[in-house]
Amino acid sequence: MPLSPIARRKTRLKAAPFPIDLFSAQDTVTCPPGKPTTCRTKTSSRQKGFTLPELMVVLAILTIVAAIGTTTLLSSLPTLRLKSTARDIFSTMMQAKAQALRRGENITVSFDAARKTYTMTSGGAPLTAPTPLPPQVTFGPAVNDMGLSFTETPLVFSSRGIPLNAGHVHLQAIDSHGNILRQRTVDVTVAGRINMN
Repeated sequence: MPLSPIARRKTRLKAAPFPIDLFSAQDTVTCPPGKPTTCRTKTSSRQKGFTLPELMVVLAILTIVAAIGTTTLLSSLPTLRLKSTARDIFSTMMQAKAQALRRGENITVSFDAARKTYTMTSGGAPLTAPTPLPPQVTFGPAVNDMGLSFTETPLVFSSRGIPLNAGHVHLQAIDSHGNILRQRTVDVTVAGRINMN
């Protein structure tokens, strides 16, 4: 009478040499009687790990991906710095407007194109240290249709938070060869609204 599949499985389990170490990389071998000195364990043919060619291929792929990523990051770095600088100048102008309202006096934001810095002052006394522009970001020339440039005439907020002179700051991102990559403008309207373009 043939055995059922369950009975066959039970028979196989009974015949297996115990204890079985499932986590060992070696198979146990029973020594024949009379020759205990020649009895050895066989190493398993299924060893885990990577071969040298596999590791070399993975390293080559990682190197190519890193090179592409580095090149992309370096080419976009001036644009990222330009965006950050425009935000910082926008924030400084907003602070100057708030300080003028809070203190009840004129607050000036001066831009030094030669030194590539900007600072906020009150009555000639500095409220902030001169902030330098990051590398590859410069003040650009005045934009004709946007009024005066604050790099030539400082921005002054009155005690009511209204600018005495409307105008703009023009910023440029340049590459290592001096080519203009991108431009941004922070402008102040007569009503005191500050915009970043």
